Amino acid sequence: MKIKRSVVLPLLLGFVFTSCKKNLDETNWDIDALTPVFKTTLNINNLLADSLIQENADNSLKLVYSNRFYNFNVDSLLDVPDTTVRSSFKIPFGSINATPGFQLFNSTSDTKYAAKGAALNKLSIKSGTLTFLIKSKVEEKTDFTYSIPSASKDGIAFTFSTNVPASDGANDGVYKGSFDISGYDFDLTGQYHNTVNAFTTSVQVGINPNGNTVIITPADSIEVFLTFSAIVPSYAKGYFGTQNSSVASTSNFDLFNRIKAGVIGLENTTVTLKLTNGIGVDATAYINSLTSFNSRTNTSVSLVNNIIGAPINVNRALESPYTPSFYYNVMNSNNSNIKALLENLPDKMSYNIDVSINPNGNISNGNDFVFTDKLIDASLEVEMPLSFFATKLRLIDTVEVSLTEQTEHNCINSGSLTLKVDNGFPLEASIQLYLLNDKGSIYDSLLISSLIEAAPVDDNLIVTAKKSSKLVIPLNKVKVDKLFVTKKICIKTIFNTVSNPRYVKIYSDYSMDLKLIANFNYNIQPK
Repeated sequence: MKIKRSVVLPLLLGFVFTSCKKNLDETNWDIDALTPVFKTTLNINNLLADSLIQENADNSLKLVYSNRFYNFNVDSLLDVPDTTVRSSFKIPFGSINATPGFQLFNSTSDTKYAAKGAALNKLSIKSGTLTFLIKSKVEEKTDFTYSIPSASKDGIAFTFSTNVPASDGANDGVYKGSFDISGYDFDLTGQYHNTVNAFTTSVQVGINPNGNTVIITPADSIEVFLTFSAIVPSYAKGYFGTQNSSVASTSNFDLFNRIKAGVIGLENTTVTLKLTNGIGVDATAYINSLTSFNSRTNTSVSLVNNIIGAPINVNRALESPYTPSFYYNVMNSNNSNIKALLENLPDKMSYNIDVSINPNGNISNGNDFVFTDKLIDASLEVEMPLSFFATKLRLIDTVEVSLTEQTEHNCINSGSLTLKVDNGFPLEASIQLYLLNDKGSIYDSLLISSLIEAAPVDDNLIVTAKKSSKLVIPLNKVKVDKLFVTKKICIKTIFNTVSNPRYVKIYSDYSMDLKLIANFNYNIQPK
């Protein structure tokens, strides 16, 4: 005898699987059971990152995006190389008997720092190291104090004291030590404030008070090797010279990175080319080329606009209060091919730019300045309404599967999946489902060939209601086995506007609801 009933899982699912193992009065049952596989909603955030979308007063949406494609390299403006400075201190008198505590040197002088291509009067250190190597020919231990009055941190000048070992007559007494100079500000105008690239140092050397009397001769001396290494400035002031640099490079453009394929036509778009000069220098830039590149399709579109190849003069930033200088060039369909450049759905932007610093020379009288985190950059500022037509516009989403793996699913005779779709977009769609294993790799697909109709719209092309569709996917035994070990399902949706080129505007409440339900027929037989 066979009894056929319909039940809803998961309440009966445990009973069904348990019954596969039990003898139920020699009864043979076929049971139809329904269970959800996944439920999800797709909206515009699946197509574009929600951080890029802004809502207008009428609930329509616009896209606002900024892409910095060029950043001036501070190393080309301010070269602060590793530098070693040597100072030698000789006995300024004839041979004497130096008693404990006797002062040999007390000297203040200026030390030049090699800042290539720049005449600096101020330098602030973000990070860096100062290393001392001291060699003494004095045959007694000496006390050594070294200070840089023109280098201070929190108002305190750099200074350190140490003992330098005595020479044994054949070998120098040697001291070596390193100091972190992060956060120090250097005045590079020298002790009389009338030069550049020079800091003031003070050296005091005397016989250690606990030492012995020693004979000092003019041949005795102390050498100091001062090494600046890995210097990263945070601020500099002076004259940076007239410099020219050329950069040809490629940057990421992630505006459309969620769109995996397809073609869009934009109804309207405005893109502003923005140059920001955060440095206290005058600059002239030449944008020789700017090209969008779609690596998925291997297509490129170069910008056509009167700015290409023309000189762009950008004034210097102001230091107090700090105010950067800006240059704007607004591009639209009337003065450029910017729409085509974006419709290429680029993921890369390549550019070739020449920049000239201080093209008119030292017009600031040594008052150029730079905060090394505020430089010169170029960006594209995109603002456009979400109104477009689409051809095979593909987006991909991944959902968790709610089926629980059961060893008894071999009791299933047959099955099918029903995909219920409530489409709230004014776009037609087709859907493909892919089964993913626990590593996220596709190992099978569920074919869906039926078209999902677009939502109905009024005379203003605004959706009036969601359009419901129901798609049935038959399952064989192999598909059933794979479905029960599937961890996630990848949903590939391809959108098309009903009639191209008919632009449709996207509103904040547009969405597509999807629910996948499994219908399994179980056969329970007695043992």
